[in-house]
Amino acid sequence: MERSKLVLQMAKAFVGESMMDPIEPDETTRQRAEQALERIERYLGADVEEARDILARVMEDVS
Repeated sequence: MERSKLVLQMAKAFVGESMMDPIEPDETTRQRAEQALERIERYLGADVEEARDILARVMEDVS
């Protein structure tokens, strides 16, 4: 999943909307979601793309 789409889904979750709802969260909510994702990335020590690659390699090794 692209980072921007993940931020949008997080923003929708913050305001309690369905992930499939066509209504767009406001800019403040998007910024809160972006900041939350940045904190998660700092905690993990990897950005979303790196984490996805790591997970894919682990899943391949398990298979």
